[in-house]
Amino acid sequence: MVIASLRHRVIFSLSAGVLALGVVAPPPASAQYVMVDVIAATVANAGGNARHDCLMGAPRSEKKILKARGYAMQLYFEAMQSGAAPRSSFFVLDEETRWDDGEQTVGEEEIDLPTDFLARADATLTVKPQEFVRGGLGSNGQGRWQVLGADGRPIGSYTAFLVRKSGQWKIRHLALVRHGEEAENITQYCAEPGDVMPYRLRNAAYIVDYREGRVEKARAMIAEYQAELAQAEAVLADNPKNRTARKSAKGARNDIERWQKKLAKRQADLEIVLEDQREVMAEARAAGVSVDDES
Repeated sequence: MVIASLRHRVIFSLSAGVLALGVVAPPPASAQYVMVDVIAATVANAGGNARHDCLMGAPRSEKKILKARGYAMQLYFEAMQSGAAPRSSFFVLDEETRWDDGEQTVGEEEIDLPTDFLARADATLTVKPQEFVRGGLGSNGQGRWQVLGADGRPIGSYTAFLVRKSGQWKIRHLALVRHGEEAENITQYCAEPGDVMPYRLRNAAYIVDYREGRVEKARAMIAEYQAELAQAEAVLADNPKNRTARKSAKGARNDIERWQKKLAKRQADLEIVLEDQREVMAEARAAGVSVDDES
């Protein structure tokens, strides 16, 4: 379900608590809706609809995706096979650098030490990744590349998180997975993997709250005019010729009818967004994201 349709765009919210991260395993429910200041500040630089679309999971253009995909993984793989260059030359080296082969995880200081079991001399890296997304902000991307053995059968895969630095795409995180083992799920994100679904959940809840408020407003107006009508009819019961009361009663009836029509329309709109919310919650559960059923 995509709530970025025209009927919903006018009522989205980017309030505190909307953004969250969850890269590999979903964080606890209490942590999924905390404010991530750096993402909020960065995304806030874009226009209203643009930042909303980014956090709703709108993908970049195919041309921009191809640019991000580039040849970073091919260059890495060939160098690991030939020993032509150290692993570190293909990575962005900082406190976030990570290389993980399932048995050990190393950072920037030890990045060149482990052996890459996938980069065998008889192996081939598929040029086209099995999956690839470019972050909505455009500065990073995530993909999975399959590695084939000499017989053409898969022996494993790389899951890489790439970032653009000084016009070049380099690896920040790289995970090696043997064939048959579970690899990290790759889905569209805005600034960092895992930030879209929590936002979509919050956005859906906000829209439902908004529509419920409009329904309650219509009911309150009907009750107000019904009280006005009852008051006018009480006066007319004592004095049927009271022109003021007759005018008031007529106006109240017209207002009740008008607001009853509004109520019916608003209730229909509410049912639509409730169904949208149920779809988002189902997607979240399928993706392993914790869902607050009370929201």
